[in-house]
Amino acid sequence: MAKVAFILLALFSFAQDFDKACMQCHKKLQIDLKKIYFDYLLEYSSKQATIKAMQNYLLHPTPTKQIYKKAEPFKHPFSAQKLKKLLKIYWDRYTVIGKIQ
Repeated sequence: MAKVAFILLALFSFAQDFDKACMQCHKKLQIDLKKIYFDYLLEYSSKQATIKAMQNYLLHPTPTKQIYKKAEPFKHPFSAQKLKKLLKIYWDRYTVIGKIQ
């Protein structure tokens, strides 16, 4: 039971990190996270390929890898492991596949 509570607390913590680190910055810069999500999904089509491409770009941004062209390339200050968890939260928030009833 304690293990389950710890896992839920960790997920909640990363969700708060996403809200603070990602949402606030993107809102301030007026860069639409939903638009980026759909641009990547259109280009890569699967969850695994999309998250891998996003992580690759966010860790090593270059104009040739850039899908969303309305913003300058920006190296995000997250470790690869933290970024992977944040991208999972990002995917879960913006995906509609399986949520429509």
